[in-house]
Amino acid sequence: MVCNNEFHDTNEKVLFKDTNNEILFDANNTCEEDLEKFLINITTHSNTSVFISKQLIQRFVTSNPSPTYINDVASVFKEHNGDFKKILMKILTHEEAKEIHKANDSFNGKVKSPILRLAALYRVVFNPATNHFKTPEISQKFMLSPTVFGYFTPDFTPNEEFSSQGKVAPELQMVNDNQIIGFSNAIYELLEGRKTIKVKFDSFLKVLYLNDENKTNKRLVRKTHNRLIKIYNRLFLAGNMSVELKSALRDILMKETKDIDKVKHSLWFLFNSPEQAILR
Repeated sequence: MVCNNEFHDTNEKVLFKDTNNEILFDANNTCEEDLEKFLINITTHSNTSVFISKQLIQRFVTSNPSPTYINDVASVFKEHNGDFKKILMKILTHEEAKEIHKANDSFNGKVKSPILRLAALYRVVFNPATNHFKTPEISQKFMLSPTVFGYFTPDFTPNEEFSSQGKVAPELQMVNDNQIIGFSNAIYELLEGRKTIKVKFDSFLKVLYLNDENKTNKRLVRKTHNRLIKIYNRLFLAGNMSVELKSALRDILMKETKDIDKVKHSLWFLFNSPEQAILR
């Protein structure tokens, strides 16, 4: 933040007025003095660490963290004066974060924002040497949130099932019928190399490669399919792919005859699945 003395109010001011934490700002302070005092009191206020900790947990791990999880992270925030590295370390290594995929609760984890879902695929098949990053029409423009508060509100509840249990799903505020179709189309266009986007599937095609003699050997073919699904699981679902999704991918891979089509169509199916849309 930068002071502008032309607009600075030199009168006496009160921060947190009508609360038990009122802070008096003396008259005739310089802009720099008032700003420094303001920032110190805002960052050390008892609510700040809890508020920011909850927001960070929602962005990185789960939309509905427990009070214990929030307070544990807030304690690190206070202890280390807002040191982001230590706060993030606590968020990602907390027991609740490590067990989030094991808990039998449909509200665990968080919905991935469209740009993060797309980025997961870009990291693997996008060739930065021949492309400039360009976000397709997916309802979330990269670095262009509609307001200064971001793309969605942290307390958004999509329906009665959520609100009746005091649960939220912030990222779902961006999801509607048009967004779902637009995202599906964006994945398709990316995989097909449209809109001047050049992609590479070499690492996947190597897994599927069989010489002409072995292409008719169903056992070997299924083995390559299982290897590819295992890679998908590690790259895109953190090893948590369900048995049902694995089975559906096997069906797609067996149906296609060309290796490039196996990769494109299985990836399109995977990135349109509910499992890929949820972070756990």
